[in-house]
Amino acid sequence: MKLDNSKIQFSLNDKKRGIVIPTKITKELAEDIGFHMGDGYMKERTTASSHNYNFVYAGHSTDDRNYFEKVLIPRKKRLFNVNAYYKKYNKNTKKSIELVFNSKAILMFYRDALNVKESPKINMHIPHFILDSNPLKRAFLRGLMDSDGCLTFLKKYRKVPYYPVIRLITKDKVFFNDLKKILNSFGFTFVAFRSEDFYKKRNKTYIRYRIDLNGVSNLYKWTEEVGFNNQRHIRKFLKWAEQESNLQSLPCKGNVMPLSARPIIVK
Repeated sequence: MKLDNSKIQFSLNDKKRGIVIPTKITKELAEDIGFHMGDGYMKERTTASSHNYNFVYAGHSTDDRNYFEKVLIPRKKRLFNVNAYYKKYNKNTKKSIELVFNSKAILMFYRDALNVKESPKINMHIPHFILDSNPLKRAFLRGLMDSDGCLTFLKKYRKVPYYPVIRLITKDKVFFNDLKKILNSFGFTFVAFRSEDFYKKRNKTYIRYRIDLNGVSNLYKWTEEVGFNNQRHIRKFLKWAEQESNLQSLPCKGNVMPLSARPIIVK
């Protein structure tokens, strides 16, 4: 699918840095959209002295460092020719990293050509061109999982010693409903519900929408059809798969899993 980028404007700084904009939708771009819609921040901000086009991506300094260095930063470079760097900082006693950059052209591309909403992300639809393509939906899910998803294993649950759960959480009901459509289209089974969590420290109730893909079959299906690019998930999966008792529960043969079913691993 080709994109109409005729209305996108490049700032002088964009031109100086050699920023480029994709002219067609690719799986790599769909994966980047999924990552951004999961946990990205994008905002056009005007102050008395400046006009900024901010992008921010935050992660854990240990768990997500490999992803930022090996996947996210190189992908931004390939897609947009942007030289992005992350910085470390401590927030609420947690070690974190942030990838920050500014670009008028990239923000206008995301907002006006791809129809991805600025922050705060409210009533956020997944772009229609992703919903209409299975390869793009898979790439989108992979990016979303790598940014804002959780892979966890519950101990001694049912017949599996460590029961796998893939969890996706969002604050936006529109995005939640679109995400359910994608998962249904691939035949995933899942539990989806709305939750209200009260935080006493802030004296505030937060509404979230959660999707849990439970069980070995869902994990096998995810690694076969979607995969992971974040070592945080890959390490957890491989540690689980190395246990013989868990391997026996997999609907496959061979070492760990057949090659076609193994998660994507970036070297």
